[in-house]
Amino acid sequence: MHPEEIKYELKMAGLTQSKIAAELKVTPQTVRGVIHGHTQSARIQNLIAKKIGKQVSDIWTPPVKINRTSAEMRQAS
Repeated sequence: MHPEEIKYELKMAGLTQSKIAAELKVTPQTVRGVIHGHTQSARIQNLIAKKIGKQVSDIWTPPVKINRTSAEMRQAS
């Protein structure tokens, strides 16, 4: 989901990033970072997903892992 969609869903649930932050005892900036995908926190992601009635995987796409061989890494540098 796009961060604006996540924020909209929170708003529709009567929540704000500050309320999520207070519940988890983290800063609103930390929650914002997770919403925007700049940082990851399973705890924050799980609570947001629960509050808006979605699965974490429906909100945040897991990062793509790239496996490179040693030869490919040498060529890239």
